[in-house]
Amino acid sequence: MERHSNSSVRICIIGYEADESSGWGIARYTWQLIHNLKFAPGIDVVFTGCGTPSRKLLMRNLEKLFFFSKVLKLKGSLYHAVTPILAIPLAVANKSPSVVTVHDLLHFYRGYGSRHKMKFDITYHAYVFDQLDAVITVAEYWKRDIMRMFGVESKKIHVIYNGVDTARYKPIEKARSRQRKRVLYVGSPTVLRGIDILIQAFNIVLKEYKDIEFLIGGKVDKDYILKLSKKFDVNVRHIGFVPEERLPYLYSSAHAFVNPPTDEFSLMLLEAMACGTPVIARDIFEMQEYLGDAALMVSSEEPSELAEAILKLLTDEKLWFRLSRRGLKRAEAFTWKRTAENTYNVYTKLLE
Repeated sequence: MERHSNSSVRICIIGYEADESSGWGIARYTWQLIHNLKFAPGIDVVFTGCGTPSRKLLMRNLEKLFFFSKVLKLKGSLYHAVTPILAIPLAVANKSPSVVTVHDLLHFYRGYGSRHKMKFDITYHAYVFDQLDAVITVAEYWKRDIMRMFGVESKKIHVIYNGVDTARYKPIEKARSRQRKRVLYVGSPTVLRGIDILIQAFNIVLKEYKDIEFLIGGKVDKDYILKLSKKFDVNVRHIGFVPEERLPYLYSSAHAFVNPPTDEFSLMLLEAMACGTPVIARDIFEMQEYLGDAALMVSSEEPSELAEAILKLLTDEKLWFRLSRRGLKRAEAFTWKRTAENTYNVYTKLLE
């Protein structure tokens, strides 16, 4: 919870958890938003969190019911839910003014296990968007999707980009003084098949470039990586969860940061760029809005295309330096302070 002295306006932020060191992007977004709203005079920011959702469906639903009852009792000047599912009690209780953040709509692209779940997701999203006063989303791409899929008016949707802490994430030159070049991925893959494609690409790279090491960190099953490493005859180091204080050094030590071609944008891409490490990603969803011409883009999920991009960065020194410089400059355009300022502007308009 963050508080401001002499407060007159109470902002209730509703989320799962607020943790700057979490590997979960929504938890980091929430923490950064609360932390950077400190600049705003005359407001009192109160966070209500339900914690990381349980993996068991029954427990997850019971947790939501208990949490929703807490949200219904909140008293504030404005309410901001960081995901649509957590905005349901705001919509039901007609709490106003209220805001919801939409980070993506990927579950509508990935497919469903049942028609009932799909119907429920469509219904509650439509209900929340209709009842709440404003929608914040993190890219123009998702704004267009919200308008197309749910008929929300353009003026109700505000595009506010995610950020990166450039005071923390910056190049560490001593980390680059390595004899072997390193290719890195850190994250929580949306589609596990993306790791399969990464390791297949590593296998192709090794046939042409031997003196290299591959690292995979984050919430990826170690046994799964070991199984794929044996299958494709690649020595991949699984480094597990990486604390945030170690990430700048790790990013800086890598010659390239490679995003699985099945995955959307992640905060790790901006962080790697801020450390001067060129990134490789597939040009899907909101990727172009964040990365622009500062990344090496692939157009498909083919391991051979991904391997070709990795080899370009390993062998073309001019390309590497060009993308490194562009990445540093590009990352400077996305700050959490700007994210908070633009969010605060949405608040003030609703409170007028």
